[in-house]
Amino acid sequence: MLTASKARVALRYNQRTGVFHWKYRADMTAQWNARYAGRIAGWKGKNGYYFITVDNVAYYAHRVAWLIIKGRWPKHDIDHKNRKPMDNRFCNFREATQSQNSRNTSAHYDSRIGLKGVGYCKGAHKSHRWYATICVNYKNKYLGLFPTPEAAHAAYKRAAKQFHGEFASAA
Repeated sequence: MLTASKARVALRYNQRTGVFHWKYRADMTAQWNARYAGRIAGWKGKNGYYFITVDNVAYYAHRVAWLIIKGRWPKHDIDHKNRKPMDNRFCNFREATQSQNSRNTSAHYDSRIGLKGVGYCKGAHKSHRWYATICVNYKNKYLGLFPTPEAAHAAYKRAAKQFHGEFASAA
């Protein structure tokens, strides 16, 4: 497992920009240093996150940044506050449980209307066909029926602020 001291020897991390660069390394060959030293480290994975490979092991860049700055691996997940997985500025990070991290998400990819917590109810009375729900303590909580998707989303946003606090995301 990568240690903070090894990461600091191998990488230069700019916490304002979130960019990593390889450092010149005495433990590597002249060929490696000529090719990599001073260059941007890492690569974008298929899942949209940035990775850095050290000693043939790939690590999430945001976790390596946490290791370099804090001197320890995070105890839980690292949440990107702005929900942009390529934004590895340290000010964009907060340690979060898996449950907290899952709250800071966008509407589900197959959402018809793109509003988090909102769905369409065919069988409801014609004047109130939009419903809102929120997940609280791993259980869906029904918030009611509404005349418009915007009204249902407003109810979701109020509930998200109440139940999810700083991790609430209404996007």
